[in-house]
Amino acid sequence: MEPGKIKVVGIGPGSPDYVLPLVKQAVDQAQCLVGGERALKLFPPGDRPFMQIGKDLTAVLDYIEEKRKTHQVCVLLSGDPCLYSLLPLLNTRFGATTLEVIPGISSLQLALARLGMPMQNVTFSSFHGRNVESLAPLDYTRPVALLTDTAGIRLAAKRLLPSLGDRRVHLCFWLSYANEDIISSSLAEMEDQSLPEGPAVMIIYPAAKPITRFLPDSAFIRGRVPMTKEEVRHLMIALGDPSPTAVVWDIGCGTGSIACEAALLTAGGKVYAVDKNPDAVELTEKNAGRFGLLNVVVKLGEAPAIYDFLPEPDLIFIGGSGPNRDEVIGKALARLGPGGKLVLTAITLETVATAHRVFNQRPDLEWDGRLVSAARLEHLGALTALQAANPVFILRARRIMP
Repeated sequence: MEPGKIKVVGIGPGSPDYVLPLVKQAVDQAQCLVGGERALKLFPPGDRPFMQIGKDLTAVLDYIEEKRKTHQVCVLLSGDPCLYSLLPLLNTRFGATTLEVIPGISSLQLALARLGMPMQNVTFSSFHGRNVESLAPLDYTRPVALLTDTAGIRLAAKRLLPSLGDRRVHLCFWLSYANEDIISSSLAEMEDQSLPEGPAVMIIYPAAKPITRFLPDSAFIRGRVPMTKEEVRHLMIALGDPSPTAVVWDIGCGTGSIACEAALLTAGGKVYAVDKNPDAVELTEKNAGRFGLLNVVVKLGEAPAIYDFLPEPDLIFIGGSGPNRDEVIGKALARLGPGGKLVLTAITLETVATAHRVFNQRPDLEWDGRLVSAARLEHLGALTALQAANPVFILRARRIMP
């Protein structure tokens, strides 16, 4: 007997009411079943050979490989096979043309249906692996849905609480079952809340007041640490033009204003904010938390030594001044790959001269610059006058693609 196609079917969220007729037909015709514990309870194999999916996935794939030689194998997967399932491993082992995939209704779909939420507005991810760092790149300016369970909810809430404690959440347990339970809460309230045990979808809502993509100076917590003013900051961000998945360095982060603005534009990337001043580090952490930016990593350290502990960047912002500007700039450029950019601010001619020299020593760079001089209207009693800010040089360098 020549091996036939392996049927991979989605059994829905759990209740037989949500199983598609085509799935039932495929299971009825199958000669061998492979599935998780709940799937095999929903579709008892009877006298047919079967294997329950456990932690040893290689053994499962080997079993399918052997049985498909003599049996029509049907793999039963929870929800929809196309969403966080065994399907990628099956594709790798057997090839997509060997599989016949029949979709199902996922618990994510059912959770959003219960809440009346359109799916196209939601960022979603699986949080069964317990890797808390996987939570950081998600875009929390939109609703976020996590496929998880009670332990995952506790872990996610602990990680997200410092930044998103006031966010409203819906916790959807045992969807489609008789003991289905949907709890409305907030991340802060969940600390002391009793929760059911079992599979769940956790939906985190965006802030009640949406965060604008460009923030005014008044949005930031201020201290005795210098802050790049919004007229300069917004132009720097525009010149840097970070992609949604960019790795960004902010060297000399100060209050973290540039790091926060960049993080809003790089929901799928990370921003590394560095300063040698502990007060600046603390202030940047507070501002990142204020906007719920989990993709900002704040580090205490001095450039250029700190570069050895940072991942390869796509974009670097450098501010401040100091005696070792040539090393700070030169070693940053050395870490940029082709197409990578460096945006530097300077208020002294000495820093501009250093950057000019370092840039011109690199034949693989193209660079430009501008001097920004801004003034704001200030009301002085019945009169209005201009209050000038210090002129700031903004220099931009880009590694040329080979």
